[in-house]
Amino acid sequence: MSKVLVMCIIVLAGLWLIGRGKDDASEKEGMQVSSASAPSDYGAFLQCRQAIRSCSREPSTVDVPTIAATIYKPDDDWRFVWTRNTPVRMRNGLGVGVATPVVCVVSRSTNKVLHLSIDGQQIFNIEG
Repeated sequence: MSKVLVMCIIVLAGLWLIGRGKDDASEKEGMQVSSASAPSDYGAFLQCRQAIRSCSREPSTVDVPTIAATIYKPDDDWRFVWTRNTPVRMRNGLGVGVATPVVCVVSRSTNKVLHLSIDGQQIFNIEG
């Protein structure tokens, strides 16, 4: 389990660092969410889905239901919460799909994952 956690943290940190190298023009062409236009949380959802799948032993088998985000104060970031009622389904060590609660926070200004918790365990957190 610890090797999976370490790999997940490395992948998330790499995704975050790669995104930091973009200039403002290239971010505007990508999936950046702009508060000036009608904001959409779908790009943020895709970032969360990628981060969640990167933490799984079998990323292609992870089922991440599409849900709406809520606005998370104080920075008005996107917050996605998958509960036992609308869970992410991940396979356990025996290969059985298990309902897993997940919390993911994505910056509205940079469209980067700021926080990820899976089944109550904090995986990634760069919130200030």
